[in-house]
Amino acid sequence: MTLTVTASEARNDFFSILKQIETPGVSVVITYEGHPKGVLMSVDEFEGWLETLDIMSNPEEEAAIEEGMREKERGEVVTLEEFKRKLGADENLPRRHSQARSKRGAKIAKKRSKTHR
Repeated sequence: MTLTVTASEARNDFFSILKQIETPGVSVVITYEGHPKGVLMSVDEFEGWLETLDIMSNPEEEAAIEEGMREKERGEVVTLEEFKRKLGADENLPRRHSQARSKRGAKIAKKRSKTHR
């Protein structure tokens, strides 16, 4: 859900807006003189967008995702349980997606600290 507020409203209700953007999928467009000038969203949402842009800018990754979608349409899928059995894996498989987000978050934080000195 996208909310729209004026710059004055954003200034006056800043902490309330920060609470609102904690909800997944909520972003706030800030307008100035009737025109959109910026967007506030949670860090998780922002990192997700960056990750998506990164994936979509890599032709090999994009092609792999598209092939996976075609395989799903053809019914060429296995459940997570079947996948684990084939690998002989236990319930504690590493979570690459979370690790990738954490690494991207660390990179973003490092860039921010350099630019705000």
